[in-house]
Amino acid sequence: MLGSTQMRAFAHKDNFMSGSNANYIDYMYSQWERDPSSVHASWNAYFSGGSFESPPTLGQNGVGDVSSILAALQGMQGGSAGSADAARAADEQVRLQMLLRAFMTHGHLVADIDPLQLKEHYKDSPSLAKKFRFPDEKLLSLLDPAYYGFNEQDMEREFSTMSMAGGSTIVHRKPKWKLRELIHAYREAYCSKIGVQFMHIQDREKCDWIREKFEQIQFREPSEKERLHMYTRLNWSHAWGAFMASKFNTMKRFGLEGCESFVPGLKFCIDSAVEEGARTFVIGMAHRGRLNTLANVVRKPMEVIMAEFQGIQPKQGEETVNASAGDVKYHLGTTFRRRYGDTGHEIKLTLMANPSHLEAVNPCVTGRARAEQHFLGGKNEDRQKVVPIVVHGYAAIAGQGIVYECLQMESLKNYTVGGTIHVVINNQVGFTTTPDRARSSTYCSEVGTTISAPIFHCNAQSMDDVANTFRIAAQYRQRFGTDVIVDLVGYRKMGHNELD
Repeated sequence: MLGSTQMRAFAHKDNFMSGSNANYIDYMYSQWERDPSSVHASWNAYFSGGSFESPPTLGQNGVGDVSSILAALQGMQGGSAGSADAARAADEQVRLQMLLRAFMTHGHLVADIDPLQLKEHYKDSPSLAKKFRFPDEKLLSLLDPAYYGFNEQDMEREFSTMSMAGGSTIVHRKPKWKLRELIHAYREAYCSKIGVQFMHIQDREKCDWIREKFEQIQFREPSEKERLHMYTRLNWSHAWGAFMASKFNTMKRFGLEGCESFVPGLKFCIDSAVEEGARTFVIGMAHRGRLNTLANVVRKPMEVIMAEFQGIQPKQGEETVNASAGDVKYHLGTTFRRRYGDTGHEIKLTLMANPSHLEAVNPCVTGRARAEQHFLGGKNEDRQKVVPIVVHGYAAIAGQGIVYECLQMESLKNYTVGGTIHVVINNQVGFTTTPDRARSSTYCSEVGTTISAPIFHCNAQSMDDVANTFRIAAQYRQRFGTDVIVDLVGYRKMGHNELD
């Protein structure tokens, strides 16, 4: 059995006792102290020997090292209290926990979030893999069961999961899982059309909440009514773009072709926030998708949009007024009030005017949201009622300093707005630049990790997953009052503008 002297020695090895494995062992010990029958028999045998001491240097994060923890657990086999079978069972439990944690930590790196399937096209080309910042193969090996000592025969074996730590919704659905089924469930949760990047967050409550939300998606099918709702909204988004292309085919429109699901996604985000108490939305965005958002989300009258698009205003009585004023149609904004859905709540939607380019509108959005909250009273519950939403360009969020300047003030007493919902319309090329020439990070949204914001990467071609991701993002903001990022990964069908 592993003695206290050995345990203290391991406490100074970061790869083992300062990592997530130490958290797991300490958690099992606390469970055993409360009720010995609540843990697996192997853990009961181990802790009953009386030689375990909770180490003083347990950390909060870490992937852990397989060889270190296996070496430690092998010491259990020599003790009188723990048989070889009990030691082997405990060994398997820890290795399984490490495998499942790897899916939570690294699953987003292999998630099917790219409609263009660039990884499949370029997987045999190291130079192109580097150009598009694909993850290293050694890192991806952490998701291979063989890395943790599981073979093909183990895939059909059943493993007890009810005593596992980690706040996982999947493992607690039933007391025993076949390993193959358990791995499939985790792949569905963390490696499908949504990539969940959240293990950098230093708050267990937030991590557990995110796990619960995304792990249960696979067990719920949308109803026919919900699917029809998604289709209707997506159809409006596509039809508006097609109409503008035929009506104004010689003018720059900065359409959403390739990311049409952004509009219904944003509407589902607003739906969810309204259910959680929001009544005012302040939106800021640059050019891409702006006209579509004005028409289908903010509900600016379409005749006004098209009149302004041509540099005129609708007739006021018998007079037609020139409205060009040196500005351009995709810089204009509006404020609109309306009764919302079946709830009858009156909500106010504002899309901020953006006379500059790209991210310059960001502090204007948070400043206006803060002012709206101030006049409601400035308390936490007032911050829930006013939701700022900032829509970023793919290249701009990684390249412009103003993005970080706004992010880092998220929790400052005199600047906080109770969290901002960030959405990246990710067309994977920005203006004309490939990722290796544009940024150093794997994702364009990596700046969000500096403030421990969760980042939800989503395939823009999967409408079900887009709706779920935007809903969860709104719920997260309303619950925790901090920033959240949705990285909507699509493509750009046309050029930077349609005249390219």
